[in-house]
Amino acid sequence: EGGVFDVAFHPTDPDVLVSGGADKSVRIWDLKAMKEKRSPLTGSTIGVGDIRFSDDGKHLASCGGTKDNSLRVWKTHDWSLLHTLKGHTSAVNSVTFRPKAKTLVSCGSDGSIRYWNLATGSELTKLRVLPENDRRNVYAVCFSPDGSLLASGGTDGAVKLWKANTKDQKHEFDGHIGRFATKRGDFAYAPICMSLDGLTLASTGANGGVITWDVATGKRRKTLFARSNLIPRSIALSPDG
Repeated sequence: EGGVFDVAFHPTDPDVLVSGGADKSVRIWDLKAMKEKRSPLTGSTIGVGDIRFSDDGKHLASCGGTKDNSLRVWKTHDWSLLHTLKGHTSAVNSVTFRPKAKTLVSCGSDGSIRYWNLATGSELTKLRVLPENDRRNVYAVCFSPDGSLLASGGTDGAVKLWKANTKDQKHEFDGHIGRFATKRGDFAYAPICMSLDGLTLASTGANGGVITWDVATGKRRKTLFARSNLIPRSIALSPDG
């Protein structure tokens, strides 16, 4: 019961779709049979707002507003729980796997990005994006296709691009403030995404604005603005960017 917050196709099995929603569960769907493959994956205490497969399809991560501020990793061959990862001090908003690496990254309302060891479930690194006790949040994270760059977006009004290995900041994109500001304030709302060639980053704003960025130079490419009070909840780039 309730809304569906996120869906994801299995990267190696086109007949499998997973969904997460307000009923606190992750559901696995058989697209050929048009029904659920098994009983739902449970554990969240509020709802499941973000779900991501690893690039090899062997793992699924889920998060979204759990009261214990955790995220969960599942093994997809039998859908058993592998890890419950705890470390964030507030809600976990987004999760992503680093391509071709045994690393998981999450971000949360505590203003941090955290790297996790997929094999052991241990926290590897905490990247402080916003100051301690800052009331703003980090809402979204995504990797470049080669895993060398990590993008984040949050209520500080900026999209930030980080070097994944050194954790140094490469660019900060601040186009979602200024001309895009609204009475309630504008911010880089989840999600953000990167093109398959790694050359273009796209981000969304609370006033309906969508901006594409040049990853190499940090410059704005295009701005799409829907004159609407609706906040974009999803974004995707075509394969050619």
